[in-house]
Amino acid sequence: MAVFKIVDLKDGHTNVELEGEIISLGETRSVVTRYGKETSLTHATLKDDTANILLILWGDQSKGMEKGTKIKIEGGFIKSWKGAKQLSIGRNGKLELLTGKHAKKKPQPHKPMKTVPLE
Repeated sequence: MAVFKIVDLKDGHTNVELEGEIISLGETRSVVTRYGKETSLTHATLKDDTANILLILWGDQSKGMEKGTKIKIEGGFIKSWKGAKQLSIGRNGKLELLTGKHAKKKPQPHKPMKTVPLE
């Protein structure tokens, strides 16, 4: 998988991997897909140290996300809509919350207890 910066993303890129911060999160709305399935859709703005991009979140992808949340995307793809680039997460893609109250906590290494001699 290729690791990208937002400024380098082009229409048609697939297997995009990147990290960024959510700087805005729109209202979630209900939509019907072109396949006739009802689902939810949320637009967010993702930024890294190079640029911003519109992030399209389907279904429960926006669950636990809020402004300021740092995320990592693997398996994303870029499409243009009305002249603007959009980042979406593919069927086999992965979205990980790196910060925020819903971020996965990394297990802490076990530290042995100190022993104190008895007097």
